[in-house]
Amino acid sequence: MPFASTLGPQRILLVGWDGADWDVLEPLLDEGRLPHLAELLAEGWRSDLRSTIPPVTPPSWTAMATGLLPGRSGILGFRAFDFRRGSGFAPAMVDSSCLEGRTMFERLAQQGESVGLVGWPMSWPAFRIEGSVVVAGWPRPRTREVPVWPPALARQLGPWGDGAPRLPIGKPSAEQELADVIWWDRRHFEIASKLLRERDDGLVAVVFPGTDHLSHRLWGDSRLADHFVRVDRWLGELREAAGPGTSTLLVSDHGFRRSANREFHLGRLLESWGLTQHRDAAEPGLFDYAGELAGRGATALREGMPKTSWTRVRDRLPGRLRRWGKERSNPASTIDVARSSAFRVSLYEQWEAVICPGLVESERATLAERIASREEVSAVYTAAEVFPGAEKGSVPELVVELEPSFRGGEALGDGPLYETWSEGMDHVLATHRPEGILAGAGPGWTGEAPASPGVEDVLVSLLALAGADCPTGLDGRVWAEAIEPRVLATSSAVSSSELRSAGPALSSGM
Repeated sequence: MPFASTLGPQRILLVGWDGADWDVLEPLLDEGRLPHLAELLAEGWRSDLRSTIPPVTPPSWTAMATGLLPGRSGILGFRAFDFRRGSGFAPAMVDSSCLEGRTMFERLAQQGESVGLVGWPMSWPAFRIEGSVVVAGWPRPRTREVPVWPPALARQLGPWGDGAPRLPIGKPSAEQELADVIWWDRRHFEIASKLLRERDDGLVAVVFPGTDHLSHRLWGDSRLADHFVRVDRWLGELREAAGPGTSTLLVSDHGFRRSANREFHLGRLLESWGLTQHRDAAEPGLFDYAGELAGRGATALREGMPKTSWTRVRDRLPGRLRRWGKERSNPASTIDVARSSAFRVSLYEQWEAVICPGLVESERATLAERIASREEVSAVYTAAEVFPGAEKGSVPELVVELEPSFRGGEALGDGPLYETWSEGMDHVLATHRPEGILAGAGPGWTGEAPASPGVEDVLVSLLALAGADCPTGLDGRVWAEAIEPRVLATSSAVSSSELRSAGPALSSGM
């Protein structure tokens, strides 16, 4: 239902352009190719939006939805952090059950305001929010069934994957990947438009993941610019469908920059210092040969069939088998955690972590200084600096930020500490940076941009804009300077303990 308050917006439209960056959008604005974004900016305000560390999909969109940074949400990546494994992460994927009861969508529903949610990352399986519609976002399995709550709406939304481009055997071309991305982004747009025109949800949120995917693959390519022109047109149509009295917020979870051309193998460095130990090699047994055979078979299938077909095969494998294969394929699976004083874990690209099971605080400080002295390293942070409020053992003890020309490498054992990517090697062209985009316009906003906004602020700020009760005790803050005082006055603070506390537990095994 539309918001009851007559002081602020009648409804809120939240649009996510995953990975959008002002450095990409500014030239297109100057050329007049993004008229609907230009109109939004002319009516309201804009800013950078600070992402999480690491600036990657699961923690950043989770922080946006819950108001909790990774140290407190427990979401650092696509898998749950597990310091008892050499990889640092459990093989099982995290999903919506890790967020259940803690999102702004559920908070609004508790106060009688229905929501429409399309493509929000980390919402699979689809959140069960009574009176609302949720179409789950990535990561999610590719199935013919619409990933929707309530399930009865699947028929009304129409065929889910029918008509999606069929990717070829082997590696798809850029044009084929582009067609696939456009098809799924358009599907999100069509469903969000349908919700806006046929329902009266107070909040409708839609996320377009294709802008991120294509930024990785088509950085600097005119086809990436063309897709932003496409989602800009959809932005205009969504605002029109939302109707008058709607406030719009446009966000991205992080920005982009060109990828580093060198890999730094921090794991090898820790090995050379005698800090990382490996399990003693044993004679291979039947289980090991079976694992090797299964791995070769999976590789052959993955490389010999269309990507969509391989995804369907993989998604139908038993969970234990998938997790076993994931664990076996990781180079860090041989690390002996019990005998290691410290070992490296990948957070994302430029961001590395060090888990220190055998070091006391003074020894960790010394290790941080040694790592920071390397020319490949920009800075080393403690857990308290990067993950405030985290429980001991729930996050890595040290976080390493590499220089922009380096990305983290996975190699262990003998070999160089860093390697340079040669021309033509198969790697992504661009990677994430911590600064995303933020823009707002419509009833309830003052027209003043919030000061130093972070992704964790989106939850409480949209609740305040809606005149709803805002939880306290979260990491996010209300953008009081950006919201009209009379609207803020209709929103009251409540304890965040009223939101069900549920987080990802550390895995005890497969």
